[in-house]
Amino acid sequence: MIKKDLLCEHLWNHLVVDFRTQEFRMCCKAAPISTSEKVLQNKDTQFFLNSEIVRTARKEMLQGIKTKYCKQCWDIEERGLNSHRTSYQDWEKNVFATNFKNKEFESSDLESLSRSEHPNNLDIQLGNTCDLKCIYCSDRFSSSWESENKKFGNMEYEKNFPSFKPNSKNHQTLFEETFWALFSEKKYLFDRIAFLGGEPLISSNFYLILEKLLENYQPRMNKQELNIITNLNTPAVFFDKFVKILPELSKKFTVNINVSMESWGQQAEYIRNGLDFDRFLKNFQNLFDLKLPIKFTTITSINFLCLSTLEKYIRWIREQETKNNIVIEVHYNIISYPQFLSLDLADHQMLKYVKSIVEFIEHQVIPNANSSHQHWNRYLSHLKAVEDKLLQNNEFNPKILADFKQFTSEIKVRRGLSFFDIFPEYAELSYFK
Repeated sequence: MIKKDLLCEHLWNHLVVDFRTQEFRMCCKAAPISTSEKVLQNKDTQFFLNSEIVRTARKEMLQGIKTKYCKQCWDIEERGLNSHRTSYQDWEKNVFATNFKNKEFESSDLESLSRSEHPNNLDIQLGNTCDLKCIYCSDRFSSSWESENKKFGNMEYEKNFPSFKPNSKNHQTLFEETFWALFSEKKYLFDRIAFLGGEPLISSNFYLILEKLLENYQPRMNKQELNIITNLNTPAVFFDKFVKILPELSKKFTVNINVSMESWGQQAEYIRNGLDFDRFLKNFQNLFDLKLPIKFTTITSINFLCLSTLEKYIRWIREQETKNNIVIEVHYNIISYPQFLSLDLADHQMLKYVKSIVEFIEHQVIPNANSSHQHWNRYLSHLKAVEDKLLQNNEFNPKILADFKQFTSEIKVRRGLSFFDIFPEYAELSYFK
C-alpha cells in the first residue's frame, strides 16, 4: 500500500556526486552509495537516478518504511529537532507533478512512482581539499584532518573507522565520464547546482568546472542557481581568483555564496580549527563591497559548543543585512555526529543562550524586517525546537560526557588548545564541576 507519511522530495530530486570516493547520494544528508568499474563501464546515465538501489529506497519510503539511507534525518527527528526532510506537499509539487503528469496518486503503482527523470538539485563534492579541521568533520571531507590523523592516528571515537583507499584511475575516470554524460542530458533541469568540498574555493578542480559551465551554459531568463558552499577562510591568492570570475558567473547564473559559520572569535577558531576569524570577516565584507547581483546565505551548524557565541554571529549577520541593504538567508543545520558534539549533551543550563537569540529575532529583527526577510521566521522556528530539546534534556548518558572529555583532551595534545581557556563559560556547567 502506498503511503504519504514519510515522503520527501530529496530522494527523487536531489543528487550528490563525490569525485574523490566515486560514491553518490540521494541527498546531502543521505548515506553514500558505492560504485564499481563494472557497473560504470556502460556509462549508463540512469545509474545515478534510477538504479535498483535508489528505486528500492524510494519504494521503502512510499510504503512508509524508514529507509536506512535517510538515517541521519530519522535520528535528528527522534531527538525532537527539525531535520532536512521535506513534506508530502513538497513531494507532490516538486516530484509527482513533474514526473507523473496527468496521473492520480492513489491509482499510481509502486514501480512507476519509484522512478525519477527530473532531478532539480545537484551537489558536486569536489574532494577533501580543505584548510580547516572543523570539530564535527573528518578526514573524509578535510585534507587537514587527514594530515593530522596521519601524524596522530584517528581520534579515539573514530579508531575503528577504515582509512580511505582511493579507487583505480580507471574507476575515477568512468565515474566522472558517466556523471558528465548525465549532466549533459539534464543540465537545464537543475534549478540548483552546488559545490561542496572540502573547501571549493581552494580547489583547482572547482575553477576548471566553473570554466566548463561558463562554456556550456547559455544565458536564460530564469537563471539557475550556482550555490558555492564555503568556509570563507580563503587566502588572498584564491580569494582574488574567485572574485575575478564572479562577474562572468553572475551573468549566466544566480550565484549564491553560502557561508558556513555558527560561532565567533576564538570559539569559532576552536570549532573550525585553522580558521583566521578576522580574515573570514574581511572576506565576507569584501564580497558585499563588490555590489554584484549575487545572493548570500549562511549555514549555522548547531552543535554543543556554538551555543554561547551563536548570538554574536547572528547579530553581525543582521547588522550586515541592514548596513548593506541586502538579504543574507540564515539556514539551520543540526550536528548529530559525533553524539558528544550534538545537543544531546546540552540541557537547561544552556537555555539562556538560545532564549537570548530567540528574543533578539522576535523583538528586534522580525518587527523591522520586510517580506524579503522571511528566512528569519524559519530560523526562529528551528531555534524554538532547540529550546524544547534543551528543556527535555534532563538526563543524558554519562558515556556522552566521557567521550566529550576524551575528545577535548586529545585536541589539547594535538593542537595545544585548552577547552576551558577558550570556553570559560562552560566551566560553570554542573556536569563539568
